[in-house]
Amino acid sequence: AFIGDNLALASTSLKLSSATLPSRPQEVVTRLLARTSRRLFGGHAGSVVLSVAAEQLPEKSVRLRIRLYNPGSRVEKSTLLVQPLLDKFLASLGMPNAHKVSLSELETAKHRVGSAALRLVRIYPDGSDLEM
Repeated sequence: AFIGDNLALASTSLKLSSATLPSRPQEVVTRLLARTSRRLFGGHAGSVVLSVAAEQLPEKSVRLRIRLYNPGSRVEKSTLLVQPLLDKFLASLGMPNAHKVSLSELETAKHRVGSAALRLVRIYPDGSDLEM
């Protein structure tokens, strides 16, 4: 009887713990807008790959992620363009602010948005990091 009581208690506690688990967080939807490579300068050989992606957050606002990958050193870094600078960036392209622009609008203008975002990026001479 003692073992049966423990099993019943364990079964009850499992049911309670599964009921109190947090729900799965909503996912960020990502769309690639641009990808390019740039040669390293300043005596460093090789090149890096830069990618610009639009990310739609669960509350439907967007942000831009600029990712650097250096295949020579296997370094990967990224930086985010978020509000209020993102709103100024989008306004300079004649687009709505980050709360109103949709992923489909950004995808339609991906060449313009991607190339404008890449112009803001400065890569360290050794390809180890990037900044805006």
